[in-house]
Amino acid sequence: MNKKETQLLALIQQNPYISQQELADQLDLSRSAVAGYISNLMKDGVILGKAYVLNKLPTVLCIGGANLDRKLHVKGAFQWEDSNPVFGTESYGGVARNIAENLAKLQVETALFTTIGMESSGQEMLRSLKNVDTSASIHVAGRNTGTYTAVLNEQNELMFALAEMDIYDTLTLAMVKQHQHKLRQASIIVMDTNFSKEVLEEVVKQKQANQQLVIVPVSAKKMDRLPDSLHGITTMILNRTELQTISEGNSLEEHAYHLREQGVENVIVTLGREGVAYFSANESGTLEAIEVDVVDVTGAGDAFSSGVVFEMLRQSSLEAACRAGLMVASETLKTDTTVADHITRELLEGVEE
Repeated sequence: MNKKETQLLALIQQNPYISQQELADQLDLSRSAVAGYISNLMKDGVILGKAYVLNKLPTVLCIGGANLDRKLHVKGAFQWEDSNPVFGTESYGGVARNIAENLAKLQVETALFTTIGMESSGQEMLRSLKNVDTSASIHVAGRNTGTYTAVLNEQNELMFALAEMDIYDTLTLAMVKQHQHKLRQASIIVMDTNFSKEVLEEVVKQKQANQQLVIVPVSAKKMDRLPDSLHGITTMILNRTELQTISEGNSLEEHAYHLREQGVENVIVTLGREGVAYFSANESGTLEAIEVDVVDVTGAGDAFSSGVVFEMLRQSSLEAACRAGLMVASETLKTDTTVADHITRELLEGVEE
C-alpha cells in the first residue's frame, strides 16, 4: 500500500461507516481519488465490501517448505546392502511451516504459503496448524508432499538423510502473482529457500517499501537459489556454512560485511553452541547460547527465527531480536518435538527492554 492508502485505511479502521466525502476532506483529496483508492483496496482484498468491512490481515506471511519429517533409528550396528531393523517417529516440519507455527503460538497473525500434495497426510498437516491461515497454499495433484527422512545410529547421530522435495519446483511465477494480494497485506514476509530462484526473485520484486523481508536459508546447497541482487532483503538468518557459501572474507565479520555490501540490511549468524552473531549498520555483537539439557536439536533454528521475527514486529533492536530468538530456541531444545508446545508470548516479555 502507498502512503495515501495507508492513511485512508487508518481512517476507515476508526470509523467503518465514514463517507467518501469525509475521507476526501480529511485527506485533502478529491472524492474520485478516494473512490479509486478504495477500489484498489477492495481488489487487493484489504476491504471486503459495504460499510468498508476490513479483512483480517496476516501480520507475517511465511513462504516455503512444509514437510513430513521422519526419523528412523537403527537398532544395533547398521549393515549396508541388508535389511536393518529400525524404530521410527514422524512429525511435521519445513522451515516456513515451523516458523509459522511458532509465531502463531506467540499470538502473531500468521499465514503460510506452501505447496503440498493431495494425499491425506499432507492435507492433515495443514489442518493441524492452529491459528495459521493456510488458504493461499497450493494443492498439487500428482505430486507427493515434501518429505525428509533421517536415518540415525544408536548414538542418535545422523548417518544419512533422504529428501523428496520435487513438489516445490511446481510453483510458478504465475501462481505467485495470483496470490500477490497476500504478499501486499503482510507487515513481514519470511521466506525459506525451498522454492526456485525465480520465485524468490519475484517475491523480492513485489516487496513493498513499508514491508520487511526475512530470508531463512534451508541449507548451503540451496544458497544458489538466492536472487542475484540481495537489495530489498531486510534480514537474513543463516548459519556459518551458509554465510561462507555466498560471501567472501577471512573472518565472520568480513563475511557479514560482504553480505551487507550486497544489499542485506541485517545479517544474523547462528553458531550452534557458541550462540549467535549479528551485524547491521547500527549495531553488531555476539550473544552466548542459553545453556540447557539438549533433548533434540530439530526445529531449534526455526524457533530462533520466529523469536527474531516477533521482536522485529515490536521494532526492537537487533540485539533484542537475537535474545528473543535464543530464548525460543532454548525452549525447543528441551523437547523432542519440532515446535515446543509451551511456547507463549509471555516467554518474551521484557526482552526488548
